Amino acid sequence: MSNGHEVVRTFHTTAIVPDYDAVVAALGKLADLRVFEYSESQNIGRRGGMTWLGDNSIEIGEPIVPGHASERFVERFGGGMHSYAFEVTNLDATL
Repeated sequence: MSNGHEVVRTFHTTAIVPDYDAVVAALGKLADLRVFEYSESQNIGRRGGMTWLGDNSIEIGEPIVPGHASERFVERFGGGMHSYAFEVTNLDATL
């Protein structure tokens, strides 16, 4: 019996990494990944870009502000997947 909850797809992921350029280069070789939006923000403490891989947008960020949350994430975990966003058929059932 279905409870009404169904994940349709992963819509967006964010990876915070210690070296943005190295990650973009590696993913470019692996999956012909291309950055279509790039920005740097002191307010959010990182530089990075957005790309698409299949039907998933991937944001890759590198800390640029000492002590900011992005830097603390890299220091604690060495970088990696920071967040995921899913498309679901029924938000109430999912919650």
